Amino acid sequence: MSDISYQRVAGHDITDSMLKEASTLFNGHYGVWGKAAKAFATPGKRVRMGVSRLRTLLLADPDHCSLVRVVVNSQLAGHAFACRWKHQSMNICWVTQLVVHSNYRRQGLAVGLLSKMREAQDDVFGIASSHPAACMAASKACNTHLGDIDLDFIRQNASAIMRQSPVEYVQHARLVGSLFNKATLDGSVSSADTGFFVDHAEPLQTLDGVRSTSQWPLGDLLEGHEFIVLTRVR
Repeated sequence: MSDISYQRVAGHDITDSMLKEASTLFNGHYGVWGKAAKAFATPGKRVRMGVSRLRTLLLADPDHCSLVRVVVNSQLAGHAFACRWKHQSMNICWVTQLVVHSNYRRQGLAVGLLSKMREAQDDVFGIASSHPAACMAASKACNTHLGDIDLDFIRQNASAIMRQSPVEYVQHARLVGSLFNKATLDGSVSSADTGFFVDHAEPLQTLDGVRSTSQWPLGDLLEGHEFIVLTRVR
């Protein structure tokens, strides 16, 4: 039986040692650059992020950021970073990074991380991710099946919520898909152009599997794009 423990850390308490461990996990298990990244990276090489970059990108507002880690049998098996802000009367919790060690996937750890990230005052949970598993985990952590997600809520609120984010890549992401532009013909529904050209081979394989057994409401995954999930917390 595995010994699984979760640790939640407030932004100001996240140490360089924790970020170094997060960097090691990300660098080894997040993904590789896709062919479209060849102008600035080597396709097939691991996407890497050092301690300084993690702190700048994910902890820009430490008062409203947090980290959840999961340790399995004394090994760091996954982590999630999130940032919070207000939009009108709603408290937003946005997952800014989610990584699970490849040896520990399909064991519910992503859902566990995001469930531990939730707070009682959260009204809305959001994530931008190219991986269907991350999208499904975010939805499940809010007690919602992704097939039942309220697309009208995303259409009506995503732009305004994201523009108020203190996280730069979230704030400047360009929403795309038929949910936001009815003239869209490329198969996307709820996505954002983040210019993050990670290789999509593994996410697309997962997406094929999901579509063969259940409803997938977020549309196709385009190069440099990520799915947008925004759901009320139940």
